[in-house]
Amino acid sequence: RNHDNLDGNTNKSAEQTTVPKPFTVFLKLDTGYHRAGVPATSTEAIDLAMRIHTSKFANLVGVYSHCGHAYDANEHDTLQDIAKTDLEQIQQFLNSFRSALANAKSLLSSPQSIVDDLIVSVGSTPSLFHHPNNKSDVDIQNLEIHPGNYTLYDRQQLWTGACRDESQVAG
Repeated sequence: RNHDNLDGNTNKSAEQTTVPKPFTVFLKLDTGYHRAGVPATSTEAIDLAMRIHTSKFANLVGVYSHCGHAYDANEHDTLQDIAKTDLEQIQQFLNSFRSALANAKSLLSSPQSIVDDLIVSVGSTPSLFHHPNNKSDVDIQNLEIHPGNYTLYDRQQLWTGACRDESQVAG
């Protein structure tokens, strides 16, 4: 988990003095799957986002979550709750990040525009149809929903209810 460790990344960047072009970075947020990323509602997530934002080596372009725990559910209400919680935690992160930016000194852009410009990528195949499909349902400017293996449904997707019958399962 070195990629999630602030100290590990700081030591590497301290050795470098120049970078031809900053890396573009998506910060992976854990919204309940607990496999990868920093917990979305933690101070660690805000600290890491601020460090990336102020780094000369990286350009924070967005946040990413994968609600993989949706693969363990096969009831509509449970999948809806997972999708709702995913977006609520990301919204909480965005609000906290905006506040941290507002408290920071020497910003070149407004905290609102920095947060609004972030791409927010969420989802999983089972939760795909449970995330809001209408921009007015969420307060996230650049929301993208990634469906995982949606185009190649498998038997697990049949079990979760992501597809309706066996004729929709690939091979």
